[in-house]
Amino acid sequence: MNPQTDLTGLEHGVGLLLVQICRAHRNLVAVALEAIRVHVGQEHVVYRLAIQEGTTQSGLAEALCVDASTVTKMVLRLERDGVVERRPDPADARLQRVYLTSRGKTLVQPVIDIWSQAEARLVAGMAETERAMLRRLLVSMVRNLT
Repeated sequence: MNPQTDLTGLEHGVGLLLVQICRAHRNLVAVALEAIRVHVGQEHVVYRLAIQEGTTQSGLAEALCVDASTVTKMVLRLERDGVVERRPDPADARLQRVYLTSRGKTLVQPVIDIWSQAEARLVAGMAETERAMLRRLLVSMVRNLT
């Protein structure tokens, strides 16, 4: 190892903590989602369609900040599992719009509950002012990276 390399700064940095938080949060949510037979990431599609049903796959990709091919795979799996359905756009048959099925609609509240419980656990013990400050700082970090 190069003696000039300072690895101690990394373990005290923000980036590593964010990675650890993301992994722990993902694991917590994954366990809860298993109970409703939804895979991590798919709950974002369910939630987004609950907010804006009938969006296109490219609209989902943009809203979820993921690659279009990722959304295509998720929608195919969710369609196979009876959670969503694709229909042609009535005004432009080249476009496919994505809708929740009746089964998909039954997953909306459990998804909200799972994320609400994870959120409560994530910020447990923080004062409201600390939560607001943390949110402002995280939004600033996202802006710095995008």
